[in-house]
Amino acid sequence: MSQIQILHLEDSPLDAELVRIRLADGGLKCSIQRVVGHDEYLEALRSQKFDLILADYSLPGFDGLMALEYARSRAVDTPFLFVSGVLGEEVAIETLRQGATDYVLKHRLDRLAPAVRQALSEAREEARERADRRRMEITLRESERMHRLTLDSIRGHAILTTDIEGRFTSVNAGAAGVLGYRDDELVGRPYDVIFTEEDITSGLPRREMDLARRRGITEDERWHVRKGGARFWGSGLVTPLLDESEQLRGYTKVVRDMTEWKQVEETLREADRRKDEFLAMLAHELRNPLSSIQNAAHLVGHASLPPERSAWAKDIILNQVKHLARLVDDLLDVARITRGKIRLQTEEIDLAQVLNRASDVARLMTDERGHEFTADLGSGPLLVEGDSTRLEQVFTNLLTNAAKYTDPGGTIQLTARREGDQIVVRIADNGVGIAPEMLPRVFDLFAQVDNSLDRSQGGLGIGLTISQRLVALHGGTIDVASGGTGQGSVFTIRLPARAVAAPEVIAPATASPATNLKAGAKVLVVDDNRATATALVDLLQLSGFDVQAAHDGFEAITAARRQHPEVVLLDIGLPGMDGYQVVRQLRQEEGLQHARIIAITGYGEDQARRRSREAGFDHHLVKPVDYETLLGLIAYDGPELPRSADETA
Repeated sequence: MSQIQILHLEDSPLDAELVRIRLADGGLKCSIQRVVGHDEYLEALRSQKFDLILADYSLPGFDGLMALEYARSRAVDTPFLFVSGVLGEEVAIETLRQGATDYVLKHRLDRLAPAVRQALSEAREEARERADRRRMEITLRESERMHRLTLDSIRGHAILTTDIEGRFTSVNAGAAGVLGYRDDELVGRPYDVIFTEEDITSGLPRREMDLARRRGITEDERWHVRKGGARFWGSGLVTPLLDESEQLRGYTKVVRDMTEWKQVEETLREADRRKDEFLAMLAHELRNPLSSIQNAAHLVGHASLPPERSAWAKDIILNQVKHLARLVDDLLDVARITRGKIRLQTEEIDLAQVLNRASDVARLMTDERGHEFTADLGSGPLLVEGDSTRLEQVFTNLLTNAAKYTDPGGTIQLTARREGDQIVVRIADNGVGIAPEMLPRVFDLFAQVDNSLDRSQGGLGIGLTISQRLVALHGGTIDVASGGTGQGSVFTIRLPARAVAAPEVIAPATASPATNLKAGAKVLVVDDNRATATALVDLLQLSGFDVQAAHDGFEAITAARRQHPEVVLLDIGLPGMDGYQVVRQLRQEEGLQHARIIAITGYGEDQARRRSREAGFDHHLVKPVDYETLLGLIAYDGPELPRSADETA
């Protein structure tokens, strides 16, 4: 064991020697430095570190309490024992209260060695405790530093603490991004500064803290307020801060800006609502023509029905079937456009001709409703690069919409002019108009100006969407203006103008039932729907053709080998062998290589048409087929028609 370094403040040499002897007798190896006066004592404290300080109480020039005070200011961890012969009980207690480790009376020096051992042992234990505390403090400071770094690294969340009264006590760096405040702008401010005025008025901030105290946590999603007053949709939680005795010390609030998610949620909810509205509208639009078809079919089957009423019922059925076909075509157009699958067959065209054709269609409705319809297309050509069929679809839709939503006797005006490098078309009416809140959504998919229960004007709310997308595909724009409900509306379409004159275009020959009818031609009808096949066979036989039917692919090939038909009307969706496989097989059969094979199918998308062409079909018609068109393709007996897969019924 190393020697104990002792500083002994004692003016009596005899007493100092007695102390040395007693320590040695007690088995302690000590190195003792004796000092007598004030200056010598202070110099020793400054110049050397001691394991123990022994001091007499009565000293020349100063007393023991002053010596203790010096020791506590310069050697705070060093044990300090008084060894004195005049220490009374009250003075002894006062020395202990002032920080002395122990005291020993000079006439009881037998206690000195044990007291020194006890003091050194306690000093070592206290040193260990102090070291442990220092390590804990360092660990705690590091933990706090890492905690602060962690909080400040969470940029997408505001993490705030408050005191019991709800005033902010700390703020992480992420709060600046979420709330717009720096920490020094929030610390000390009340909790409700980030809440909306209506929530503050209702007392919600305090209720939120009270609920967190009772439950241990509360979660919330509501509007909050940033610095400057801007609102954001915040999602977060509040938890109470409790000490080790479960006493409330404050609260922690975590807030995340979820405004974008809220907007996405609202958009999805609105889309879902509009989808439901659309499905309801679709059901309505399908039931009406189906009801008419059903009633007309019952009439046709009535034995006592006069011929003129039978013809009327037939017209009803045909018109309603065409209406259903248009609904399906519109839905397919929307699907193709939204997926970017639509293709334009563009050429240089005179838009005036397109507008005239669209006007002719619209006049059927405007004349019926007594509208005053005027068209002013100027004097010169209105040349654009476009798909005439699609542009006619756009303007027919806009003009018939104007007729639908203009009361009988109203006015509709169509004007078209070249303005700079654009062709500008305006369609104005004095009809029902468009409410201000509807204007931004009028071109949205499934949007409807008329949402009344009677749905008197019909439609699926997709026509304007199709029109806008088609105009955009032509590099143009379409806008709408209205003074409000009952104030009419004006649709303005702008298309890039062409500067050169359009060359004369000779339309290709098309089939017509009036062109060289080929009576008695052999026709094979192939359709797995027996009712559809039987009805088509009957119609064709009444038209003078030699017709047979088959109901699957294998039966079709057998019948074709037997009949050697000149025309095959072939469904694609057949059991066993599909129509594509059948047509390939027929093209390999002797005598059938030049047969006219026409696809009649419910598949009308571009991919189906392309596959038809590649498989060997001459033409592609989409159900329900216009009978006059079909009859023309079957009966045509002139020069060979160019093979095409682009017909639509």
